[in-house]
Amino acid sequence: MADLRETTEVLRRSDAVIAVGAQSSLTGGATPFGDSVLSTERMADIARWDSAALTAGPGLVLAVLESELAGRGMYYPPLPTFNGATVGGTVATNAAGAATFKYGTTRDWVEAISVVMANGEVLDIERGRS
Repeated sequence: MADLRETTEVLRRSDAVIAVGAQSSLTGGATPFGDSVLSTERMADIARWDSAALTAGPGLVLAVLESELAGRGMYYPPLPTFNGATVGGTVATNAAGAATFKYGTTRDWVEAISVVMANGEVLDIERGRS
């Protein structure tokens, strides 16, 4: 995946990096102070589908995810109120919407995640595996 390689290179070469998604600033995280800015805008693909799960890039906007799922007769239960947010932002903040009490938060719906550490190392983490 080209975006993953590019991300690891940015992190390896920069002292201070801030990742930017939808820039809603609802959490105040979109304000860099002399840091390098890493945009997730081009990481907006759905890489894999199966009958009950998908693999999405962190820059995928929730409105697009919602539309893609609806086309398959599916939906994302913890859908946060702001559908302009990105998958990466909702995972980072464990966001949720009006159905939180019934379906839980984002964390409850994430089975696996790939995390790029500050040194560029990639960690692939699956729920229930050590």
